[in-house]
Amino acid sequence: IAKGAVKTITLKCNVSSSAANGNSFNWGIQASPSIAVTGVTSSNDVTETVSPSVGQVMTVAAGALVVSTDTSSPSYALAAAGSTGNTAGVFKFRASNEGVNLSRLALKLTNAASSSPSDLVQVSVWDGGTQVGTAVFTGGNTVATSTFNTVVALPKDADKTLTVKIDLAQVGTSQPGTQGAL
Repeated sequence: IAKGAVKTITLKCNVSSSAANGNSFNWGIQASPSIAVTGVTSSNDVTETVSPSVGQVMTVAAGALVVSTDTSSPSYALAAAGSTGNTAGVFKFRASNEGVNLSRLALKLTNAASSSPSDLVQVSVWDGGTQVGTAVFTGGNTVATSTFNTVVALPKDADKTLTVKIDLAQVGTSQPGTQGAL
């Protein structure tokens, strides 16, 4: 450190994955003689001025993800059999305490009393105008998972919406769709 200069030292660390939620850590510097300072050329002891500090407190907080129906989601709509790209829902994702990457999304077909997986050809998931994944409900399964072809970054403490669109099956003789379903 040059004579007469002030040097700020930054301490960085990785927090263990076993650190419990709510644990707090702080690192600081105590008053003299907590450090030893000598001259570069003279090797003589230097009288330093130390401002003691316990440092900032860092608290471990678990990341969280909340998913809710966005206000732009349609409540009800009519769609023709065989039509594609019908918006079934818009969902709001909010990551708390840290940003997260979303790489897949599980979907569940509800109201199975009047609907069946055969009424859907395919489901697609959209991030704005970009399709990020698809899913197909097979057989009698009412749950399907879309593994995204592009990871969706969910920023910390901000809302991000994803749109779920459906392609409907044809209805009629020898067709898989059920009239009036969904």
